Amino acid sequence: MENNIIKKVIKREINERGLIFPLVKGVTKREEKVLKMRETKTLQFIGDKFGVSRQRIRKIEEKAKAKLDYQDRIIDDLAEKIRKEILRLL
Repeated sequence: MENNIIKKVIKREINERGLIFPLVKGVTKREEKVLKMRETKTLQFIGDKFGVSRQRIRKIEEKAKAKLDYQDRIIDDLAEKIRKEILRLL
């Protein structure tokens, strides 16, 4: 429960302040567009829009998801460290 609250605060601060972790580059505009389009469009449609193959769109999507997963792991680790530090100080 405490960890979830800490994670939400960290994510809110990152979004509000436009912070980017120096170790992790965020998704590119292209990757962001592909992820959004994949919610409703086919690989073929997106590939035609970008002028690339379905396989290339799949790779772009995988790369973007991996970046987002890595960012989530960093946030989880940071939230755990903060929680432990708070408990230590109490």
